[in-house]
Amino acid sequence: MNVDLAKLPLDEVLSDDVIDSMYTVGRRSSLETFKKQLRGRTMRELGGQMGAAKSEWVGTPDQVAGRLQEIADEVGGYGFMITATKGGHTNRFVAEIVDGLVPALQARGLV
Repeated sequence: MNVDLAKLPLDEVLSDDVIDSMYTVGRRSSLETFKKQLRGRTMRELGGQMGAAKSEWVGTPDQVAGRLQEIADEVGGYGFMITATKGGHTNRFVAEIVDGLVPALQARGLV
């Protein structure tokens, strides 16, 4: 969203006015989604929920593919959503996914 959430209180339910004041040009849809997710919850509660769904994985392509296979075997699905957390979508990040992880997933029949 390109918004610094660190200055928001962790244990207070934020009013719509506070959330609305964070809007920036070009980020409105992301902030609208955030606002809906946050409604009636504190930042700590939302963070705990989101932290359970997202994680940062480090390892060889085969190690990461193995973790993704475990999830696919347990919950099913038809694909994976992969996004960069630190450093953004750099050329290196894309190359590691395309040249490393995707072949490892293909070898397991997951892509």
